[in-house]
Amino acid sequence: MGIATVMLTGDNRRSANAIGGALGVRPVAGLLPDAKLAEIAVLRNQGPVAMVGDGINAGLADRVSGALRARTLILAKT
Repeated sequence: MGIATVMLTGDNRRSANAIGGALGVRPVAGLLPDAKLAEIAVLRNQGPVAMVGDGINAGLADRVSGALRARTLILAKT
């Protein structure tokens, strides 16, 4: 399907690697909200992006335009 799944998180690298490994997703750790937005901008340049969040950072989700035919799924946690 050509879908890449990325986990953007404020957690430390060790925790992110453990969770990402268990889920089979690529973790990007230690990110503050603005750094997450920067990562999302890079991914959006590569194609459509959809986001799944835990509801804690709803403002971040509001800034990301999702698409049904997304190639990248971002799991964001702070």
